[in-house]
Amino acid sequence: MDSHLSNAKPVSSDVYTREYFLKDRKGSIEFVNTGGHHLCSQHANALELGDIRRGQFVLDIGSGCGELVFHCALKGARAIGIDYAPAAIELANEALVGFPV
Repeated sequence: MDSHLSNAKPVSSDVYTREYFLKDRKGSIEFVNTGGHHLCSQHANALELGDIRRGQFVLDIGSGCGELVFHCALKGARAIGIDYAPAAIELANEALVGFPV
């Protein structure tokens, strides 16, 4: 193991607040303005590179507000997102209401 990795300290989920997800992360502006219906360019590129199709399974670890998970599901994938920050999960659940079942 690299010596710099062995000295790494865990980051508390408390660092990732609602304010962080709504103001400071990549895609915040698009998420706030559209509830996750439109993706920032970085998320849109990731979705395109993933070549997601109907019937695939997608697991997004560190899914944040969930917009990539939602868009994978809209493409027909069984998509699951997980995040360890309670604020991210709350925001994803709030946004999910605006998407079709």
